[in-house]
Amino acid sequence: MNRRAVLQSLLFVIASSEILFSADLNATWKKDFHEALREAEQTQRPLLLHFSAKWCGPCQRMERHVLNRPELADFLGRKFIAVKIDSDQHPDLVRRFSVRSLPSDIIVDPGNGRSVVHLDGSQDLSGYLQGLTRAEKRYQDVLQQRLAQSGKTPEKSLPKANENPATQPKTNDTLPAVAGDPIVGLEGYSPVALSRDRTWKKGLPDFAWDHKGVTYLLSTNDELRDFKTDPERFAPRLLGCDAVVLHESDRAVAGSIEFGAFYDEELYFFATADSREQFKANPHRYIRTQHVLKVDQIQAAVR
Repeated sequence: MNRRAVLQSLLFVIASSEILFSADLNATWKKDFHEALREAEQTQRPLLLHFSAKWCGPCQRMERHVLNRPELADFLGRKFIAVKIDSDQHPDLVRRFSVRSLPSDIIVDPGNGRSVVHLDGSQDLSGYLQGLTRAEKRYQDVLQQRLAQSGKTPEKSLPKANENPATQPKTNDTLPAVAGDPIVGLEGYSPVALSRDRTWKKGLPDFAWDHKGVTYLLSTNDELRDFKTDPERFAPRLLGCDAVVLHESDRAVAGSIEFGAFYDEELYFFATADSREQFKANPHRYIRTQHVLKVDQIQAAVR
């Protein structure tokens, strides 16, 4: 029996309705509207404008208890380009987006500069995330309609979580730690092909892109374009580190492509089969671990 057949069922999918990640709080919220707008235009992500004021009590409570939460930073980092706006310093933007009360959140389509959804008033974390989730889905509908009207092909949706994964390639660490060598994610396989089509397709050096210190190889120019637009959508969570080991021992240990799992359309890798099974039994326990990892923290797995 060949290796590909033996490993065919090793990459599995775990269904879920909720997922939270870690992110850099300082990098989540932009401070300059025009800079944020340009980035939103380039990435085709919705632009989130959070209007507040220093004198506004509900604004400050939301700032302390909601806007600085790592769970929110994770969500915004994957779905939005977000910017905080002091209404006193930017009355032009207050007028432009018809802000009538504070705090107020405006979700803007960067393609035409028009608001898509208004969220008014102070909210707790759960309510804020729910509102932003609905707003992001609304924006995606608007984006697909605009692309269709312009004659462009809308981006392909990710496969549903219950679809069968494709054959797995040969085993190795997702992040080979060799001093002096560049770190190549997924052993050179395309993260777009894996996440979108559940296929293991070798990438090419001509279509390489660095994300958080890891070089990913894509197999086509279209894959490269999609990855550059939204790398968090395709790259493995936690820089490919084992989420169970990270939670239990606070060590960033590289996972192996032999032991992979899709959880709520997000890709995880583990150092061992036991670790993957432990994750499968209670994924919520491990996805809530709050870490902002850097490549130089990653250790090779001990076999």
